[in-house]
Amino acid sequence: MMALELGRLTAHARASQFQQADGWVKDTVQFFFNGCKTEAQKGLDSFTLRSLPIPEIGPCISVDQIADTLKAKLDTMGFASCEVKHYYDFQQHAVLCTLHASWHVVDTPAPPPSTGGCSNTCPICQEIRPVVVLVPCGHTLCSTCQGNLQSCPFCRSPITTSTNGLFMD
Repeated sequence: MMALELGRLTAHARASQFQQADGWVKDTVQFFFNGCKTEAQKGLDSFTLRSLPIPEIGPCISVDQIADTLKAKLDTMGFASCEVKHYYDFQQHAVLCTLHASWHVVDTPAPPPSTGGCSNTCPICQEIRPVVVLVPCGHTLCSTCQGNLQSCPFCRSPITTSTNGLFMD
C-alpha cells in the first residue's frame, strides 16, 4: 500500500515537472517569435536572444531535455536555420541559453496598378480608356464620356447608376 502511494506521488511530481517544462517552452517560443517579428518588421532576416535563463524544474527533467524540447519546437516553425545553445554562467549561478533563428525573405510581387478595370476603345470618343458599365442596359463607354448622362447614348434607356469599371477574369 505504501509503495502504491509513493508511486502515485512520483507520477504526479513527474507530470507536474513535465507540465512546467512544457509551459516554459511554450512561453519562450512565443517570446522568441515576437522578437523575430520585431526584427522582420525592421527588414532583418534573423534574431538572436541571449542570456535567457533555463529554469531548474526538478530532478526528472534535465536542462538538456528542456533545451532539446525547445529546439524541437523551434524546428517545427519553418526557420531556415535555428540554434539553441545552453551554458552555465558562473556569475549568475544559472544555466542560460542563446537562441538564434534566421528565415527566408519572401519577395511578394507588387500588385498591378489599378486602372479601374478593363480598358477598351470607347465607342463615343474612340480613345482606349478604362470603361464603365451603364446600369441597367449594360452598354459600356469610358468614364469621361459617361459624365453626367441621364440616359444611355446607344439605347436611350434611363441610367440608374454605373459601375466603377469593367472587371473580367
